[in-house]
Amino acid sequence: MASTNQSPQYQKAQSMFLSAQTNEERLKWLEEMIKECPRHKSSEKMLANLKTRYIKLKEKIESLKKASKGSTRKGIKKEDMQAVIIGFTNSGKSSMMSELTNLKPTISENIFTTQEPKVGMMNYNNELQIQLIEIPAIDSEYYNRGLVNTAEVIVMLITDLRQIDEIKKELDKTVGTKIIAFNKSDLLSE
Repeated sequence: MASTNQSPQYQKAQSMFLSAQTNEERLKWLEEMIKECPRHKSSEKMLANLKTRYIKLKEKIESLKKASKGSTRKGIKKEDMQAVIIGFTNSGKSSMMSELTNLKPTISENIFTTQEPKVGMMNYNNELQIQLIEIPAIDSEYYNRGLVNTAEVIVMLITDLRQIDEIKKELDKTVGTKIIAFNKSDLLSE
């Protein structure tokens, strides 16, 4: 085997890599090893192996991060009755929540203002507490179908009659009672 003439810095990085406890530490020291690796004909194969290890380790770290992100969604404890407000962006879901519950969500003309479910309580005839949940717009990346599938009541908030069919496509696995609420009727021209 040909000599690669490793520098003291490379040898230190290699030693630290071998004693590293976490993947992030290993990645850091592997990066240092690549940086300090001699650049000549005898070390080409060694450098290629280091780069391959680096790529594989980085992919492993990223996949572990993605897997942990998916499982961190907070569950919403179900109360007496649960109703979910579903609709497209800027359909007035946040305004409806503000009117019916104690919740004061951010209301904006910007699209996709709601990025996670918002929970508010509505008192019905001083007898029943209805848990209203505003979920992100169905046309956003933040939309969570799970809450819709388990809700007892689904309020479909629409601003245009054509939206009914589009929303119904999202409700194929739902068991809850569906209510259609038409909002922004003052904007209709026909």
